[in-house]
Amino acid sequence: MEAYIYDGVRTPRGSARKGSLKELKPVEMVAQLYKGLESRIPSGFDRVDDVVLGCVTQIRDQGANIAKTALLYGGFHESIPGMTVNRYCTSGLDAVTIAAARVKAGMDQLVLAGGVESSSRVPMLSDEGAWFSDPEVSQKTKFIHMSLSADLTASLAGLNREVLDEYAFQSHKRAYHATQNGYFAKSMIPLYDEQGRLLLQHDELIRADISMDALSNLKPSHEEKHLANKKELLFKELPDLKEIQYLHHPGNSPSLADGASLLAIGSKEIGIKEGLKPRAKIIASTSASCHPLLLTGGKSSR
Repeated sequence: MEAYIYDGVRTPRGSARKGSLKELKPVEMVAQLYKGLESRIPSGFDRVDDVVLGCVTQIRDQGANIAKTALLYGGFHESIPGMTVNRYCTSGLDAVTIAAARVKAGMDQLVLAGGVESSSRVPMLSDEGAWFSDPEVSQKTKFIHMSLSADLTASLAGLNREVLDEYAFQSHKRAYHATQNGYFAKSMIPLYDEQGRLLLQHDELIRADISMDALSNLKPSHEEKHLANKKELLFKELPDLKEIQYLHHPGNSPSLADGASLLAIGSKEIGIKEGLKPRAKIIASTSASCHPLLLTGGKSSR
């Protein structure tokens, strides 16, 4: 069996804590995506076999299997199952690989897959996992904050501040260009509040006015004083590390955001039945892991 991506939708990305989506429930975001994607499939969700959503912080507004909860909240038929998975930053990607694997195995014909996160309503690390909240567990598992891990990864790779800032600069410029030229229009689903008022229809986190000068003046997120007693451990665990450079700051790091995404992944047969044209074919996927101090290079799926 083969697995194809037939369509994809996403919400605009809202700025966490102070953006337009800070009051919108995560289940509402997902429910609106469900409705947006349903309208693009001739039979609606009648042939959908399952839903897989990635979500990192599965507590409070995002707890209790939000994939299924959002289906019920959106008024979709109760016969559609749903599950929520967590592999941190690649949770949405892993949801897609799970969906594709089920289609390829012949278990399902059409699966919806994507991810959701409201950093405004459910902040990062608020699930208080033992990995970072229990001192004994943190020590034994060598936990460090991901921004410091990014500095270690960049230091080992021989990258400097200018290279990272230039990458961030170009990323914002390309995203702004894509927005201005309507490249995201096909997949973007505007979000509304419960009274039907438009909340957001464009990404809030793209900086059209960004400059290299402004980026160069930002203070690194970590400095020597933040290492405390960890420095000896870092050099011991990473023998190839010669020097720790503090390179990452809010301007060249991923922004905290509120948003969700959803793909329709199905077999060749379901595409023919529904009259859908494939946008991409999922050929293979893999996952990898490395040293726990190198989080940014150690948890991936593609």
